[in-house]
Amino acid sequence: MRGFRNLPRWLMPLVQRTFDWIYQHGDWAYDPISWLVSGGRWQDWVRSMALWPEAQEGAMVLELGVGPGHLQVYLAEQGFTPYGIDFSQAMLRRARRRLKRRGYASRLARAKAQALPFPTDTFPRVVATFPSDYIFDLQTQREVWRVLAPGGRFDTLLTAASGLLWVWERLWGNGNPNHQKALLEERFQPLADLGARVLVKRYPLPRHAWGWVVTAYKPPYSEETL
Repeated sequence: MRGFRNLPRWLMPLVQRTFDWIYQHGDWAYDPISWLVSGGRWQDWVRSMALWPEAQEGAMVLELGVGPGHLQVYLAEQGFTPYGIDFSQAMLRRARRRLKRRGYASRLARAKAQALPFPTDTFPRVVATFPSDYIFDLQTQREVWRVLAPGGRFDTLLTAASGLLWVWERLWGNGNPNHQKALLEERFQPLADLGARVLVKRYPLPRHAWGWVVTAYKPPYSEETL
């Protein structure tokens, strides 16, 4: 829900307070608002992070910030074994209800990304979609590295742009893709320092959109996966 970082500074406090309220008290408003701002495409963009052609049936996937649980359900539908964390009790309740209605097990925990309650080298994949700025935190990246299994990968979809969202980004954001790429490489330098192969790219999203995606591979990995 927090994929819009190129807003004018004067507007950011209001946007932050709105998102904080949604996550803590207005979880019912998450889906309608995300549908509105994306032109009905938000869930398609989130589900695109479940596309993982080299994955094995039943592979465990950890989602950071599960929100209302849409990606958790989709991962289960694709044959994965999803786990997830969120710090919002309201969002966790909504996600658990959604999984239960679809007949899937709930493997969710209330936790911060800076202190993941999972053993080291556990998950072949970790994902996050439209995370807030916790994703840039040094301790978050250390924890992602810790729980990733050797050969695993971490994907985070940071922003989306299409139609009016693209116009907004051009007006208020930095329109130079090379500058944005360099900035994201700098923000994820801690993962690179830990030994990850970090790739930053503009990723095509469903329904005529694109977004910035950061992927980090933990060795050993094969060149075919890069």
